[in-house]
Amino acid sequence: MSADQESRIASELPAASAPRIEKVVLLEFVSGLFRDASFILFTTYKGLTVSQAHELRGQLAGAGAGCRVLKNSFIKLGLANAGIELPASFEFSGDTAAITGTGDSCQAAKAIAAFAKEHPVVTFKAGIVDGKFLAADRVKALAELPPMDVLYAQLLGLLKHPARRLLRVLSARSNNIVCVLQNYLKKGTTE
Repeated sequence: MSADQESRIASELPAASAPRIEKVVLLEFVSGLFRDASFILFTTYKGLTVSQAHELRGQLAGAGAGCRVLKNSFIKLGLANAGIELPASFEFSGDTAAITGTGDSCQAAKAIAAFAKEHPVVTFKAGIVDGKFLAADRVKALAELPPMDVLYAQLLGLLKHPARRLLRVLSARSNNIVCVLQNYLKKGTTE
């Protein structure tokens, strides 16, 4: 990190006096974390025991995500340094955990939603998926989507269905095709 970058980051840190090197390093870490993530989900966590927080982290690791508890000021600065903008109407307040990952955001959202059923203190605050801001209700909807593999299979099924019908028509005996075309022409002239 160059001296210019350090001074720029230092000027952005929330502190009454000159920032400590720990804060500069932490901000650079958080910025890199957000920059490299394909999704960031923000949740509440206050009221969880240490063992419950460890359980949540384990479930998120299984979904290809990680959980970090950060001060709201570091989250805001980290997002800004990563080039991620939040709507002016959104404000971080209270306890915030940042869940980040590079895989399927639905899997992480599902893991959080499942955990929240047993531990209602965990709620969605907001999220950023593929650079787009999502309000809490949209993140909940994301948790209800089927996994990406299932969505791809459904899309493929939709694409194959019309082709299957066309193949059936084309593979019919030639006189059946002639009959189909004649009926279509008759239908078109009567309308």
